[in-house]
Amino acid sequence: QNSENQLVDINKSLTDFTLLQTDTIEIDLDNSQIYWKGTKFGGAGKHEGKIKLKSGFCIVQNNEIFGGSFIADMKTISVTDMPEHEVIAISKINNHLKSADFFEVERYPTSKFKITRIKKSLNDSIIISGNLTIKNKTKSIKFKASKLSSNKTLLTNFTIDRFKWDIGSNDNFIKKILVDRDIELTIQLKLQ
Repeated sequence: QNSENQLVDINKSLTDFTLLQTDTIEIDLDNSQIYWKGTKFGGAGKHEGKIKLKSGFCIVQNNEIFGGSFIADMKTISVTDMPEHEVIAISKINNHLKSADFFEVERYPTSKFKITRIKKSLNDSIIISGNLTIKNKTKSIKFKASKLSSNKTLLTNFTIDRFKWDIGSNDNFIKKILVDRDIELTIQLKLQ
């Protein structure tokens, strides 16, 4: 019975140690970014840009991410692949992205992502599963990301189908077939 009690004590100590080693770390908003790319005509044309994160945190244990939640400020969505002197054209595209045709930012000012599961993958990568909420619609997604680097940075690149979140779904048939349905997202998260 003594050995059983010792085993219970050891397991309790390991559990306590694990809990002590888990930390919630805020995102460094100045050095974290969401980059987007949308294409048309089967990739023949494109626009790309940025969205700023409003807030976010990761649950970290021994320099590995175990969870987290992030909020993007959709009012900051902007195009970055046009010459700076084309002020009117840039403003037109930015306003179109923010309109009801795409992200409807006045009604839906934020998008959210919450990690539900992380699975180790080959090499220095992980598979992240979670719930992505855009325009008040939540869908489960899964994507590959780098492991947290020594300078506390995580990188990922994946695509989403914009129609699943009603992005541009109100367009007429011609616009729908001209603009490709995939939006490519490249995300850089830097922890504080």
